[in-house]
Amino acid sequence: NPTGDSIREMALASYDEVASWPTTSEVISFGYSIGTGPATYLASEREVAGLILWAPYANAYDLYNNYLDIFHGPFKLMVRYKMDSYKYIRDVNCPIIIFASDTDEVIPYQSSRDLFANAGSSSASFVAVPGISHNDFFLTDKVLDNTCGFIREVA
Repeated sequence: NPTGDSIREMALASYDEVASWPTTSEVISFGYSIGTGPATYLASEREVAGLILWAPYANAYDLYNNYLDIFHGPFKLMVRYKMDSYKYIRDVNCPIIIFASDTDEVIPYQSSRDLFANAGSSSASFVAVPGISHNDFFLTDKVLDNTCGFIREVA
């Protein structure tokens, strides 16, 4: 059963495996949507060359409350998958690039902005991609071009 703890452990184990390969020189942590939490956690715990986040959330409550706005006060105890990215991103020391859309129907735009506001890295950047839906990040030239440019800069 996946939990916040088990997912964080899997992110670290995956990094440790890839970093041990003799052909690996640098690792870039990437997350999309719900995967941005583990990607951010990984970048806060391991030395990565960069952190790329597409449609990230500041915390899992923002994500859940976007669907059913009840996870406040004692109802927060109902949430099993807790991923407080806004806390982890404070400890990220590599370059960060965050992409968010104001018309994303899954991740609230303000949650992505809140995450960016908590970034500890002085080389964090926020790229607004207006007018695209949650599943359009992989199809949008602005996202793909800026992601490739970021990878070229940090790798």
